[in-house]
Amino acid sequence: MNESTKWLYELLFKTHFLEAKGQAFQDLFVAIMSKAHPGDFMPCRPWGASGDCKNDGYLKSERLLFQVYAPYELKSAQTITKIREDFTEALPHWKDHFDTWVFVHNATTGLPPQVLATLLDLERHHPPITVKHWGFEELVLRFRQLSPDALRSLYGSAPQEGTTRPMRDTLTIIIPVFNEAQKIALLIEGLRGKGLTDRYQVMICDDASTDNSLALLQDYSRDIPGITCLHNQVNTCKIGAIERMVRNVRTPFVLTLDADSMISELQDEALEQLLCKMNEERCAAAYFRIIPHDRDWFGRLQKLDYTIFTDTLRRILRVPVCMVGQGVVWRTDSFVEVLSAHSKQYDGDDLENTLIALTKDMRVYWERDTLVVTTIPKESILSLVRQRALSWDFGLFRVLLSKRALMLGGESGAFYKNVLLVDFVAHPLRLAAIPLLLSAVFFHFLGIGIVGREGMLLYARSLDISLKYGAYAIFGILVLSFASSVICVRARPISVLKWAGFSTVCLFSPFVFFMYYRLVAATKVRAEDVFGAADPWFGLGLVLTYFWWTLVAFVLLCLSSLGRSTKRSLLLSVLIAPLYYFVLLAVCKSTGICKLLKVRVLG
Repeated sequence: MNESTKWLYELLFKTHFLEAKGQAFQDLFVAIMSKAHPGDFMPCRPWGASGDCKNDGYLKSERLLFQVYAPYELKSAQTITKIREDFTEALPHWKDHFDTWVFVHNATTGLPPQVLATLLDLERHHPPITVKHWGFEELVLRFRQLSPDALRSLYGSAPQEGTTRPMRDTLTIIIPVFNEAQKIALLIEGLRGKGLTDRYQVMICDDASTDNSLALLQDYSRDIPGITCLHNQVNTCKIGAIERMVRNVRTPFVLTLDADSMISELQDEALEQLLCKMNEERCAAAYFRIIPHDRDWFGRLQKLDYTIFTDTLRRILRVPVCMVGQGVVWRTDSFVEVLSAHSKQYDGDDLENTLIALTKDMRVYWERDTLVVTTIPKESILSLVRQRALSWDFGLFRVLLSKRALMLGGESGAFYKNVLLVDFVAHPLRLAAIPLLLSAVFFHFLGIGIVGREGMLLYARSLDISLKYGAYAIFGILVLSFASSVICVRARPISVLKWAGFSTVCLFSPFVFFMYYRLVAATKVRAEDVFGAADPWFGLGLVLTYFWWTLVAFVLLCLSSLGRSTKRSLLLSVLIAPLYYFVLLAVCKSTGICKLLKVRVLG
């Protein structure tokens, strides 16, 4: 039996484990143990008034006595009562026959501390009996002992090599929807066109849309048996819809998509191979490159932006950056654990999921080559600014200022602290350079006489603040960034150099922080002296700054996974990129910071 077939059988067992409750779970346990230990394991069924004498199975060779408990919802108080009763009542009947008492349960994320304490207390008060508990990990070890004939008797014959494997019981695709009526048809068409509805289960939750999204969902999916539609009566800000769907999932893996995104396989059965890899390497999540469609210049600009942040930076920095919910494959039990620790706030929800997974030491995997997520870009600058400023940047700062983010170490901890220092702490100081740069141009065209005394004083004060504090403050932030990186990566030289270079590129512009400040410091001119005489070197500085960030964008594009023809099509976007990022810096980051301060101060 090859590894793929074994993996498929194990996924079927995990699905069975997650779904079975009560007597069905006990039947599953008995079936596995009977086939793993034929002639040795002795099942026990209730008989007459005495019942089963608190014996759900006995393994003679290892002197193990089992008690199975699989409620629909495991609660500490009821579980402790059950354990004490079953153990105490088993002693008079079986004490001479067992050395180890095993509590078998269906909890997927571990037992509550009170239950574990109860098991330890029983062992301490009843020597020499050993008390253990078995969950999925212990049962799957016994499952792996089954012969091919035993596996076939449980789940039927496996598909032959070269045929498409039935993966419907291994992965569920979940998609939250809110006021997406214009995208429903494309969504269903994309799911069918990619063959996803034939191979996997699909669950779509309408999160109390105010348009006709729900009606369209029900209409388009009526003849597709693989799609399940849910509806929330009250809007739960996306994360609630996701949590509801995950609670209803009965497959070991789940793929999150948005209504405007789609998973694309770059080679046959890439998704199946990824699931196999995640199962073998115990990965909690896998994430992908995101590539927006590029129907016009604005779409190509966003394509360049996504390529830099979901491809090149991940490759260079070797950190997840953010597992964007537009396309992430999760182990279902891991995702349930992550969501249980989530704040349930919408802004920054994907980054919060990423941080929770990292702080819980979950293994995450970046699939760069065989799978990508495509998405529909924003159609206008206003919609892009609204998304980035009010949701992404505000959510970024909200999450990065949390205790969870500040306490995270390692490469990801260094990355998030550097981002916080660069985009939050240093941001007002970088903004102070804007009036510094624009003042010369402003006064050149309007003249000092037209601006008036008040305008002159305003510009003079802005310029004085920039000259006095800007360069030194930025340098101080760089030193702080370097120190935090050293702590996070435990002074590993290569990692320290990597994060020092990252912060330097993000913080410094060759004109503003090298040429301009040094020139002013050397000549000791006042702000008023700069206005009339600095046009030539201001203009040169602006050109140098533009070419610096154009060069950075070009290098990052060249290092991406895109094909040569696609890279050539984005060269014009590289030329516009400095202006694009200037808008994101000046408008979106500033708005995000202001919104955060408003929420923190005013509530």
